[in-house]
Amino acid sequence: PKHNFDASVGSRIANIHMWAVREGLRGTEPTALFTGLCQQLIDAGMPVWRAFAGMRTLHPQWAGYSYTWRRDGAGIEPAQFPRGDHYEQLVADSVFGHLRRKSVVVGNGTTSISLRRRLAGSEAQLDFPVLAELAAHGATDYIAELVGPNVSDARQGDLIAYSFATDQVDGFSDD
Repeated sequence: PKHNFDASVGSRIANIHMWAVREGLRGTEPTALFTGLCQQLIDAGMPVWRAFAGMRTLHPQWAGYSYTWRRDGAGIEPAQFPRGDHYEQLVADSVFGHLRRKSVVVGNGTTSISLRRRLAGSEAQLDFPVLAELAAHGATDYIAELVGPNVSDARQGDLIAYSFATDQVDGFSDD
């Protein structure tokens, strides 16, 4: 869906985008880049409580890796996942496995699909284990997305998975 962002929101999005491109071009190490991105989002007014980013890899030993950030200041939790049936089942049963099965190609040649769930109140929908876990720790709203180039086989490692959760009572705003 198209969003009608006001000038302030559009400016914040552009600033975060420019920061991320600049840091990427500088070769900023992934942990520092993800920490910085989360801080940029907080500074822009996004009430992020937990953030996750992960990607498959073509590495012969590792099937994928991820980074989890929490606002409590504990730092980034990196993870590497060895190849094998356990990892494949973990992904298949996850929010991101669900999204991969539902992915669509959008006009600019990228694959993109998202999922949003309220985690608290009468509208709570805890249909994946991670959502129940986040809700149990105080999260109220969750959004996840897969993005990347149009690939015929999403297992190639070209899609990036990310999610954000907040503990703000009203959840995330639509902006």
